[in-house]
Amino acid sequence: KRKCPVYNCEMTKNRNRLRESDLVIFHSRVHEKKELRQIPHGPGIRTVFFSSESQMNTVNFNHLNGIFNYTSSFRTDSDFLSFYYANSEIKWQLNENFDENKDFLKEKTGFAVFMVSNCNAQSKRMQIAKEMKKYVQVDIYGRCGMKCNVENDNRFLTKHCREKLSKKYKFLLAFENSL
Repeated sequence: KRKCPVYNCEMTKNRNRLRESDLVIFHSRVHEKKELRQIPHGPGIRTVFFSSESQMNTVNFNHLNGIFNYTSSFRTDSDFLSFYYANSEIKWQLNENFDENKDFLKEKTGFAVFMVSNCNAQSKRMQIAKEMKKYVQVDIYGRCGMKCNVENDNRFLTKHCREKLSKKYKFLLAFENSL
């Protein structure tokens, strides 16, 4: 779609194919010693340390200095910046059919949605959401709340779940894990 000159790539989660990979992305949440020993090294194999969490919510990996070729995180000094919902495929283009007089909120029955998996974050975001529920409708989805109930795609971070919730709610609450 984006006219990338590279067309023969394959992505896999099959760990048996690590040694034949050109690029291996290591997620910071996987931190067992067995997993660390599987990180391949050698000519032509590049490794990326990936984390979407702040340092407060990531295991200390200082002992791995020098193992990874690149980093991918929210930090601006990372080799590759990573963002939540990066696969949302937002496209900026002129919408010839846009009706500026249409009330888009009229069709939305819910006020605010909060999608969360860490129920005890240092930022106390669950307590904030619960306090807000005393004054306005706030529905909580994810590990700390309801399931999305989208057939074959029930995780709250998936594209189909986000699309379903965006059609129902006027607002999305977003709070950091850490301060």
